[in-house]
Amino acid sequence: MPHTTTAKLHISGMTCQSCVKSVENALKSIQGVHSDSVKVNLDAATATLALDSDAVHQNIVAETLENTGYDMESWELIEANEVESSGLGPLPSDLDQIVVTDGNEAQKKATFLVSGMTCASCVNTIERVLKKLPGVQPDSVMVNLLMGNGTLVFGGNTLNDKYLKDAIENLGYEVDGVHITDLRVSRTLNSVATNFSQTRANLIVSGMFHQSYVGKLEKVLTTLEGVDKRTVSVSLEHGTASFVYQGDSISRTVIGKAVQNLGFMVDTIEIVEDSSSSTAEQSLAEGLTTTRLGISGMTCASCVNTIERTLLNRSGIYKAQVNLLVNSALVQHDPLVIGTREIFEAVNEIGYEAQVMQDTSVQDQRDTMRDRRHREETKLRNYFLWSLLFAVPVLVISMIFMMALSDSNSVRQAFEAEITHGLSVGDLVLFILATPVQFWLGGPFYKKAYRSLVYSRTANMEVLVSMGITVAYASSIGSIIAAMAQANSSVAGMEFFDTSVFLVTFIHLGKWLEALAKGKTAETITKLMDLQPEKAMLVKISKDKDGNEIMEEEELETSAIQGKLWRGTALLDESMITGESIPVTKSSATQDPVIGATINVTSTIYIRAIRIGANTTLSRIIQLVQDAQASPKAPIAVLADKISAVFVPIVVLIAIATFVLWLVCGLMGVYPDDWVPYGESKGVFSLMFAVTVLVIACPCGLGLASPTGIYTKYQIRVHV
Repeated sequence: MPHTTTAKLHISGMTCQSCVKSVENALKSIQGVHSDSVKVNLDAATATLALDSDAVHQNIVAETLENTGYDMESWELIEANEVESSGLGPLPSDLDQIVVTDGNEAQKKATFLVSGMTCASCVNTIERVLKKLPGVQPDSVMVNLLMGNGTLVFGGNTLNDKYLKDAIENLGYEVDGVHITDLRVSRTLNSVATNFSQTRANLIVSGMFHQSYVGKLEKVLTTLEGVDKRTVSVSLEHGTASFVYQGDSISRTVIGKAVQNLGFMVDTIEIVEDSSSSTAEQSLAEGLTTTRLGISGMTCASCVNTIERTLLNRSGIYKAQVNLLVNSALVQHDPLVIGTREIFEAVNEIGYEAQVMQDTSVQDQRDTMRDRRHREETKLRNYFLWSLLFAVPVLVISMIFMMALSDSNSVRQAFEAEITHGLSVGDLVLFILATPVQFWLGGPFYKKAYRSLVYSRTANMEVLVSMGITVAYASSIGSIIAAMAQANSSVAGMEFFDTSVFLVTFIHLGKWLEALAKGKTAETITKLMDLQPEKAMLVKISKDKDGNEIMEEEELETSAIQGKLWRGTALLDESMITGESIPVTKSSATQDPVIGATINVTSTIYIRAIRIGANTTLSRIIQLVQDAQASPKAPIAVLADKISAVFVPIVVLIAIATFVLWLVCGLMGVYPDDWVPYGESKGVFSLMFAVTVLVIACPCGLGLASPTGIYTKYQIRVHV
């Protein structure tokens, strides 16, 4: 007998009754879906339907909705099996009557609206209290200051809406709309035999270039828990792999990481019921959630690699795609393993700032992108200008007054005059100028370097910069102090404050130029957004019989909405979408579709609005362009990531080896003593070669040149 399952979907993009009908028709058209069971709720943005799980997979439903113009945000299964003839008959419609519990308390989710919050301190106060409530899972508590809402998960009947409301209102805030839903962890009758059921995993794998890779992948897959070794199959030609495993012994995350540990990329993991199994099974379609984040603080490809690597190392995260161009990330994760708050914390811990990216209109996205880009460019420009303000006098004093001028020049003599033994006026002035550069303007490098080493356990480019400026600054102070300590010696201290100042200045200059290049490339997307008008004229007949709003469009006006022609006939220029400059005739007699952002070149027409804002064709094209820039990397890009991961440690080792080699050679007399500047020890002389290695490696091709090439590629792609 077919295995019937009831599914509940959360759908975004529905704005009117016409959208409801479109979604219903799309779902009913899927083979295996029971047409009479399809119900769509516009207010709740949900849909429920009964389907044959052997014939319908959630990916098919998601693709069908996407082709219709809507997005499936989540997928929740509610089992409703038909039992084979055994005297029991079909299951009752009320599934709660036949629940077989695991002995665990049923979990519930509470959502609520909070007013009166003004800052992050309010959020922390509410969250701290909610985490202490009986039965509440601390990691599930999340309060959103901007949206004025919150959620939490708790077990059993430990809380109710009144208890939760009182707990928050006692803090001085107002609570509205407490809603509690059941997150049932119990199982229905057909899932009692889940431990004996079999599930098939189908993978699409990229990065396999040789037959030997096939054997390696097969060997790894056969070692996974519960996998039937006889069913493991890997195809080099098609880049696919499949195997059958028992019950829920492994998850998508385990499979994905096992493959990625070999150096391959997993593009898709599809979990389906194994048709060869003789046991009634429960579909193991795990409800992965896609979260879109806004991330600030990224400056180059190294930042992207650090964030992606950090996220992918977290349990429960299956895919992480970071888009440097628009400062965003797309994370696919299992919400039962890792929540959105934990993802935010993972990004914040390594020195970046993550925010929620709401599903906004094209105009909102455009304004947000421009504002964020402007703030980033302004901040980096200010860092550079402040650094330059200190670097210019340091250059004049160290390179001109104390080196280029003759020994008899009064200016040089004034700066070389000793304040105390071993400390000259020039040394003190350079120390005063270099110190704010070192700790204020160089502070961002130290902060990111620390977070990278402590939280992500990786050494990024900021680590290299921090080491270079620290060694130059610290060795200068050490040399001067050593000279001051030798009261009976005529040896003067050697300072390298200029090295620290110049390095910070040049790095800030590079990052600013990098941000400008990135901004020019991102401008191609915002120009595409400019094609979408912000307003349309609403006529007096506000809605048609289906509840759709009617918009009036004048001659030579660009359509701000997308829908069907309700009244009139006109020629529309659709070159923005199709590239064809010849206008297309549209008539209300046939209810021809009108694409948003197309130009009406003739008479006034009336359009029945179906899609607006983020749901129009242009908005979806823009989103596709942005997502394409964060798409999985090519194999050569993956190789570059691996090189960058070990680049910093290798440079540090080379610098240490350089110091040791020059020091040993100096102590053994391999090079003459007159190579060492007067007043400088061989240890300091050797240290300067190590600093040189670090300094040269800082503005390297991996940190500056490669991203520029990537931005150029993005710009060409967007124009095409």
